This record gives sequence, structure tokens and C-alpha cells, in this order.
Amino acid sequence: MLRLAFTIILLLPVFFTARNVCAEPSPVRDISAYRQAAEAGNADAQYSLGVMYQFGMGIKQNLPAALQWYRKAAEQSDARSQYALGLMYYTGNGVKQDIAEAVKFYKLAAEQGHTEAQRSLGIVFANGAEFIERDDHAALEWFTKAAEQGDTEAQYRLGILYKVTKSRFRNAHKAVEWFTKAAEQQHIQAIYALGKCYETGYGVSQDNGKAARLYEQAAAMGDVYARFALSQVYYNTPGYEMAGVPLLMQAAKQGLIEAEYMLSKTYFEGVLIKQDHAEALYWIDQSFMHPFSDQKFITKVNPLHLQILDTISKQDYRRFQMLSFYREDVAPLTEKRE
Repeated sequence: MLRLAFTIILLLPVFFTARNVCAEPSPVRDISAYRQAAEAGNADAQYSLGVMYQFGMGIKQNLPAALQWYRKAAEQSDARSQYALGLMYYTGNGVKQDIAEAVKFYKLAAEQGHTEAQRSLGIVFANGAEFIERDDHAALEWFTKAAEQGDTEAQYRLGILYKVTKSRFRNAHKAVEWFTKAAEQQHIQAIYALGKCYETGYGVSQDNGKAARLYEQAAAMGDVYARFALSQVYYNTPGYEMAGVPLLMQAAKQGLIEAEYMLSKTYFEGVLIKQDHAEALYWIDQSFMHPFSDQKFITKVNPLHLQILDTISKQDYRRFQMLSFYREDVAPLTEKRE
């Protein structure tokens, strides 16, 4: 959506130069110039008016008007407007949400080579939606078209599709290929995913050193999953175990459920840090309150929870209560990654 906003900024000099508008025209003359061109049937001006009305740029925000001007330009096969309409219908922004209508406009734009529309179609078909069945074949087709145009998100999602799908498209080498392309363009999730491939030997020769370097790169960019993964690589590398502790703590404080559980376990066992049953109970309690704390997870962690409750002293339990009362709740990380 931000790209739409930037597009209008880029278009302003073009229109003002073409119409001999002064270097610093008043907002009223700006809008008048666009409206005059739009009403004369200029698709660029119609699209730009749509952007202005959608984002309130130089004019009061008016979503119905944005929809109207996007539609006029879309009827002239303007791919940007077709994509903008699709996005409005997909999100229900200024119009009743209608996924089928969104897909219709996405397709019109995508068939003209609009990268974001191609990627958006891939997402719809990869995930499925209301009245839209999941279709890995269609997702693969549209992700590939966008990825081949250099779209990093499509490259990453194409890698995921090749990695996790249970259909005939599963292909470890292609997954690594597309993760690598996206990672080379600094796509943070792709860097993490590529690290996972090297850690597990998926589609490449297993290489913990290369995995660690990729995790370090993604962690430095703020990726919590990479921080946790790197902490586990360090834990399992003789001589580097202690280096994993601060990373594990950071990941737990960022609300990653797996990190909360592992930090609780670390405090309970007292292997790398001083044993602390109050902290152990605090962090496992945080994991139980996580949105991803489903029955499968509870079954996994419940034995540790019972062990902590069986061994915690009254003094430590009171300290646990104080920690729970005075500490700010950890905001759970709600992004679920493959």
C-alpha cells in the first residue's frame, strides 16, 4: 500500500511539467489539474486521484471516491488501479470485503505482469480463503511469475511452497534455490529459512557453521526466530554453550513460545545459568498463556510444569507471584512461521 503512496509522489512532476504548472502550485490547482485530466479520460490521472482520495494526500480522504477513480482507470486496463481495487476488496477497505471480487481484479492486473498482484494471487491460492479453495498449482504459478520478476516476498513464499507442501511440488533443491535468491536481497525470513536448511541438511549439505552465520545475520536484523535458533546452535556446540543464554532470554522476552519453554527448562535445570525455580515457573506460566499454547504444546510442557510445582519452595513460589505481579506481561509473538 505504501508503494501506491510513493507512486503518486513520483507522478507529480510528470503531470505538472506536462501541463506547465508552476514549480510550487497550490493544492487546489494540483487537484484541479489531476481532476481535469482524469475527467478527460487520462488513466494515469484517474489512478493518481484514486491514490489521493484513498490516503488523503492533498485532499480529504474519501474511500468511495478512491474506489470510483480506481474503477475508471481499471476499466482502461490500468494494472495499478486493478491491483488497488483488488486490495480494497480483499481487505474490506472502503468497500464490503469480497474475496472473489479481489481475486478478479488481482488476476486482471497479474495477467499484465503486475508483480504485487501476482504475489497476492499466490498468497490467496496458497492459503485458501472464503469461497476460494487452496490451490497449490495456482499458487506455484503466480508466485513463480512474481519471483522471476525479482519480488523477494514471492521468492520466499515460493521456497516455502516447495518446502512444506505435501503435493507433488515438494522439492528441497528448489526451496533452497528460492530462499537463497530472497536472502541475497536481505529478506529476513528467507535468511532464517535458509539457515534452517543448512542446520538440518535440507536440500544442502548439513553445515552448522553456515547455519549459525545466517541466523546471526537474521538475528542482527531483529528476527526473533533466528535468535532462538542461534541460541540452540550455540547450546549444542561445545565451548559456545554460554553464548546461547542471552539470545534465549531475548527471544523469550519477545514472546516466542518455544523460547519461553526452553528458558523455563534452563532455569529449572540450572545447567548454564543459576538454578531459579521462581524464574522457571514464571516462564513456563508465560508459555501457557500464549495464543499458540494448544493441547499438543501443553502435553509437551506439562511434565516440566508439574516438576517445577513439585519442587518449588514456598519462598520461591512467593517470589514467582511477585515476578508475575510486577513484571510487565510478555507480549506473545503471534506470527507463526513454517
